[in-house]
Amino acid sequence: MRTTNYETKLWNYHNAKPKLTNDEIGCLLLIDHLYLEEPEKSEEFRARYAHFDPNTINNENQDGLIFLNIAKSNEPESVIKHRLNSYFNVKSYYIDYHKSYEENKERFEKASYYASLLIDEFLERADFPEEVKETLKETDKVRKCYDLAELMNIYKKTRSQRTRFEILRKLGLIVLMKRIRRTYFIDDVDFAIEKIKKMLKKGLGPNKKTSMIYYYWPDENDQVDFDTTESSAIKRYETALKKRKSLAKCIYPLQKFYCNPATTKFGKTILHTEIRNKLRKNGQLEYVSVVEKMLRKNLSFPSQVRDIMGIRMVVENEDVIPGFIQDIENFLGGSSTRNREKPGLNMFGKKKLSKYSSEDFYVWKAVYDVTLPHPTSRMLEKMLSVTKGNSEAQNKLKEHLEYLKEHPKDFIVEVQLQDIRSYLQSICKGSSSYHPYLKKRQIRDNSFYKLFPKEIYMDELKKLKKKILKKT
Repeated sequence: MRTTNYETKLWNYHNAKPKLTNDEIGCLLLIDHLYLEEPEKSEEFRARYAHFDPNTINNENQDGLIFLNIAKSNEPESVIKHRLNSYFNVKSYYIDYHKSYEENKERFEKASYYASLLIDEFLERADFPEEVKETLKETDKVRKCYDLAELMNIYKKTRSQRTRFEILRKLGLIVLMKRIRRTYFIDDVDFAIEKIKKMLKKGLGPNKKTSMIYYYWPDENDQVDFDTTESSAIKRYETALKKRKSLAKCIYPLQKFYCNPATTKFGKTILHTEIRNKLRKNGQLEYVSVVEKMLRKNLSFPSQVRDIMGIRMVVENEDVIPGFIQDIENFLGGSSTRNREKPGLNMFGKKKLSKYSSEDFYVWKAVYDVTLPHPTSRMLEKMLSVTKGNSEAQNKLKEHLEYLKEHPKDFIVEVQLQDIRSYLQSICKGSSSYHPYLKKRQIRDNSFYKLFPKEIYMDELKKLKKKILKKT
């Protein structure tokens, strides 16, 4: 019987003396296979994002990065500091709003802090073993440096390829986050989210019904099963539990989903509604979702991320979705309505949305240009209230406000419709479509290699492997 390389290594690790723990074996197998298959189009990505290309460090003819051009010079420290400040100004502001080095120092410190948090979040989402996360985490020398000139000095003096790469990576992330911030003004996104909520309420006219509970659990095939009656759910869950135990599968508790159904003015039932803002997490500004998507898809511009704002509506079954689509489009409108609808209502064709989706995870998606009041109009209304008595200011403000009312703004919004079974499949711990698991796969299969390239980190992981194997 032929065995695979993976099976051979598993057997060897399992029979090592002294015995390795299961966690240590898992860590070793991950190290052995982590860099075996890198994502397609990695060269295209590196050409587009030179800050994340480890070959940039040793390429003396690299003229695309101003930071490296400055690093090559032997000019006085005062001149280098001035050039670095100009570099930061170009990446941060328009030409008439440039700031001094001291003014930029605090801004760079904050941006540097966020870049380090982003690296931490990537490793958390990838769900690597603690030893691997510890090995891959940003080195203290780079992490604790919040001054651009000092970062330059570290880059020039060190011989460490890893340190140099992490400095360039940090700068690349700072530049990317600033581009995202300029593309999506967070206050405007918050404003649009509130308007979309009101639009949904007006367009669908939902009337809340009695709240209900869905009890759900993974069956022996890692598919979701559910019930709305507690006693029945417990009996069915216990049966599934026995089957999972007989197959030596992980055991998960009976899970609950509380929802507040509502009936639309068209007589249809919405079980659950979610409004998503990818730039917010627990009320705080967050970049990792947008950055991860740009890196994974090799996107050049933040505006190519079309799902910053999203609406998800969960319904009883897939048969009612076509009717919902028609109801939504009657009031949602937009100049590019359904311009990125997934082909042919994937749910009904039983097609996966992507290579990361489970065979049993289906959702209808479409991207709309939703026409909303111009965000500036709210500021003009406030200014009208504080300039009473100044007829000239009032007339100018009213004139501009009237113009904005005649010229509203389009916001790109992704709309998702999903049946309850598929939705529970995405939130059920232990299911094949558990959402955090899918996000983990996206990072491990793609964007991880772009932030943690093999040329820099493979040797570090080999050192960790030797350290673990020293026990044998």
